[in-house]
Amino acid sequence: MKKISGILVGSAALVTLVIGCVNLSSKNSRNPSGSAVVYEKPPGLSGADLANFEHLSEGADIYPYEWMKALRSVAFKDANDKATKPFYSDFYNRFGILPSSNLKDENGNTYLIPYVGLTAAWSNHPPQQSEAYKETEEEIVRQIGEVKSIKMVGTNCSFCHSGSLDFRGTNYRVQGTQSTTDVRSFFKDMATSTLAVLAKEEAAVDFLKRMKVSEPERKAKELHEYFLRRLGETTYGLVKVGPISAQLTLIKAKYLKDTHRLYRGKQAIADSLEKLLRMTYGFSETDDIGELKARMKFLGTLMVGTDPKTDETESGYGRTDAFGRIGNLVLRGDDAISYTAPVSLPWIWGIKYMAMLHYNGNSNSVILRNVGQSLGLGALILDKDGTSTVNVHNLGRLEALVHKIQVPRWEKVFAGVTELQVNQQLAERGRQVYESRCIECHESNKFVGPSGQLRLYNMMPLAELGTDPNAARNAVKSVGTVHFEDSIFNGVGGVKARYYQKNNMTDEQQAEIEYRSLRGKEFFRDTLNGYANQEKNGLDYGNVDAGTGYKARHLAGVWATAPFLHNGSVPSMWDLLQPAHLRPKIFNVKDKEFNPVKMGLKYEREKNMLGFTKSCGKGEQRCFDTTLTGNHNTGHEGRYYGTDLPDADKHALIEYLKVLPPEPEYSW
Repeated sequence: MKKISGILVGSAALVTLVIGCVNLSSKNSRNPSGSAVVYEKPPGLSGADLANFEHLSEGADIYPYEWMKALRSVAFKDANDKATKPFYSDFYNRFGILPSSNLKDENGNTYLIPYVGLTAAWSNHPPQQSEAYKETEEEIVRQIGEVKSIKMVGTNCSFCHSGSLDFRGTNYRVQGTQSTTDVRSFFKDMATSTLAVLAKEEAAVDFLKRMKVSEPERKAKELHEYFLRRLGETTYGLVKVGPISAQLTLIKAKYLKDTHRLYRGKQAIADSLEKLLRMTYGFSETDDIGELKARMKFLGTLMVGTDPKTDETESGYGRTDAFGRIGNLVLRGDDAISYTAPVSLPWIWGIKYMAMLHYNGNSNSVILRNVGQSLGLGALILDKDGTSTVNVHNLGRLEALVHKIQVPRWEKVFAGVTELQVNQQLAERGRQVYESRCIECHESNKFVGPSGQLRLYNMMPLAELGTDPNAARNAVKSVGTVHFEDSIFNGVGGVKARYYQKNNMTDEQQAEIEYRSLRGKEFFRDTLNGYANQEKNGLDYGNVDAGTGYKARHLAGVWATAPFLHNGSVPSMWDLLQPAHLRPKIFNVKDKEFNPVKMGLKYEREKNMLGFTKSCGKGEQRCFDTTLTGNHNTGHEGRYYGTDLPDADKHALIEYLKVLPPEPEYSW
C-alpha cells in the first residue's frame, strides 16, 4: 500500500480516486497563445500572513476602542436591570467570533484585539499608517495636524470567512470557510448597550467612571438630559417635545419591539454620541475631530436598526443579506428594498482564478467586490465626490492573502482522529457516483480572460435549479429608475476611483490591485435579466442568458462548508441528497458540532412541549426556519441532483467528497 496526499492507496482504481479528476480538469488549461498556463499554488496562511489576514483594517472602523473596553452588555443584567458583564468578553460563545491564531505582524507589532476579524485603526490616518497596535494601548488621542484622532474598532473580511468545526469536544480551524459568526447580534448588542448609556443616567455614571472622566455624576446628568431632549424633539407623537416623548419612544422600542418612533431619532442619537465622544476623550466643542463626526452619525443609524417599514428575514449565525445591506446603505437611500435574501457567508478558497464572483456570478472585479464589502461593514462615504474611509491599500493586501488560502484537506484537518479516517473502498464507489451525477455541473474546463487562466464555472438556470430565488432577484432590483447594474458599478466604482485619485495611484498600481492581467476590464452583470456585453468590454467571458440563478462551484473542500445551498437552508449533505419535502424544516444553526456521517451540522430538530416541530420566534437567531421568505430549502433535487440515489450510493458519495481533489491550479 502506498500513500498519496495523505490517503492510503492500494490499486489503480484508488489512484484515480485521488488524481483522476485533476487529469480531467487540466487538459484544456491553455492561454490564448496556445501555451500552457502557469499557476501559483497557494501556500496557506501562517505567521504574520495569518495575523494580517485576521486584523488588517478595511476602513470599516466604527466604534471607539476605549468605549468597547468600558462598555457593559445589556445581555447580562441583575435584578435591578443593571448591566453587569463587559461587552468585550467571550465573543466566541456569544457571537461565534473565533479567538485569533496569531497577533504579530511582519514587523513584530502586536495587533490590538485578539479576535478573528476585529480590527483597530487610528481615525483620520493615511491608509498606510492606520493600524493601531498593542504597543499604543496607553495612547488615547493622537493629534494629526489640526485633527484629533483615536483608536477605532471595526471588522474585516476574515470576520466572515474564518471558520471551524467542533467534533467531540475539539475545535478544528478551517481557513477560508464561512464563519459561524452572528454578525447582526454582535452589532445589535454593541448598539443597544451603548444606547443604554445614553438612556439611563446610572449606566452613564458607571460608563464615565470606567472611562476615568472627571465629575461623572454631573456629566452623566448633563448627557442624559441632552439625550432625552433631543430624542423628544425628533420622535414626538402626541406629546411634541421633552423627556416624556423620549421615554415613550424608548418604551415602545424596548417592550413592544416597535421601532417606528426610534427610527426617526437617529440624528438625535448621533448628536448625543458626539457629545459622549467629546466628553470621554476630552475634546472641546471647537476641536476638529475629522471623520469621527460621521462615525457617530453611522453609529446613530446602527442603533435604530433597519427601517421598520422594511421586511427582514433574520440572518442569524453564519449568514448576511450582503447585497441588500450594501445596496441600501450605499445606493438606495429612501428607496430601500427588503432584507429577504440572506445567504451563507461563502467559502473563499480558489477565488484567484475564479472568473465570476458571488453566488450569482454577477461580477468579475475583486476590488469592486472588496470596496462594496467594506462599505457594507461600515466604511463611510464622506462627500459627494466619493471620498471615503475605505482602505483600498489594505483591501489589496487582504486579497493577496486570500489567494494564499489552500483548499482544506480532510486528512490534514483531522489527522490522527481514528474515527474520522476515510473508508477508501466506499470512497472509490463514491467517485463513480460523483462522475455520473455531479461532475457535469460542478467541474468546468472553460478557461477565459487575457491570460486564459480564469476558470469559468457553470451558471445554472433558476427555473431548473429550483432553489430559493431571492438572492438572485433582489440583487438586481433597480435603484429608482436606474438599473442596479449601473448603480452599483458607478456608485462603488466612484468610491474606488476617488481613492485612486486622492492617493495618487498610478495606472500600473491600479492594474495590479485589480488583477487586470488575469481579469481584464471590470464589469458587473445582471444574471437574472441576461448580459451580452463581453465583446464591448474586450473580453471572452461574461455573457449569460436571462433567467440564470446561481454558480455551480467545484466541490473540493465542500465537506467544511455546511449548512448547504446558497442560503444555508440545508444542514447536511445527507439532507441535501433527500427530496426537499424530507429535508429539515427547522434546525439549530448555532451548534457547529460536526456529523461526519451526514457531512454537516449535528442538529436536533427544534420541538415544542408536545414534541411537534415548532416555529422560530421573531429575532431567534439560532433557529433556522425554512418557511420564511428567503430561507426556502427547495430545489437541487431529482435525477440530476442525486436525490433519487439509493442510500448506499449517497453514503459513498459523501465519503468521496471528503477527499475530492481540487482543480490543478489549487492541487495538493
